[in-house]
Amino acid sequence: MVQYTYIWNGKVEGTALDDMSGIDHVELSINRTLLGKFWNGSTWVYGSETTTRVQAIPTSADWSTWSYEFHNQPPLGRFRIIAHAVDKVGNIENSSTIEFENIMMPDPTLVTTLSAGRHYYSFTVNNVSDFSKLSYEVVYDTDSAPQGFMENVNLINQTEYKKENIPLGSQSSGGAITFDQGVKNVKINIILTKPDGSTYSLEKTDN
Repeated sequence: MVQYTYIWNGKVEGTALDDMSGIDHVELSINRTLLGKFWNGSTWVYGSETTTRVQAIPTSADWSTWSYEFHNQPPLGRFRIIAHAVDKVGNIENSSTIEFENIMMPDPTLVTTLSAGRHYYSFTVNNVSDFSKLSYEVVYDTDSAPQGFMENVNLINQTEYKKENIPLGSQSSGGAITFDQGVKNVKINIILTKPDGSTYSLEKTDN
């Protein structure tokens, strides 16, 4: 099954081991499968898995770990990468293959839920893996006065952020909740921030 990667950064990492002579180097075959082209280190060319390869660089002295990285952002599309560890007497160790499709990250989406009694509010923001911070503010009307709350959250390698069953009311030190009455026009504003400082905004109102 082909896996999906959102905006692959072009870095490949792996491990290699040979208990006899030791690893001499690691070769990679990087194939854009739908085009039938292979990466030769500087451009995409027609070739084959055995004729067009690039060499990884060691990230440990004995080649037990290695990496390869594109200098530019790799294109979108399907990839098959095969790693060959070659020992010091020329034998090729067992090869490892990964296949994936590099696609654009979908825009973030927001789903909200207001419980039947309008006592609890939940929301989920999907497609947030490109972002490092989420800030939200919720405001709503009641029979007495407008109410609201806000929070800033750090995102760490996650595809969604979910907040469930937030009580719409005040909570005593003992844990008892006094729910606001006549809750309506519940509006949420969300700002997502990328590591480079750019932002993406979402909002929704549940009447």
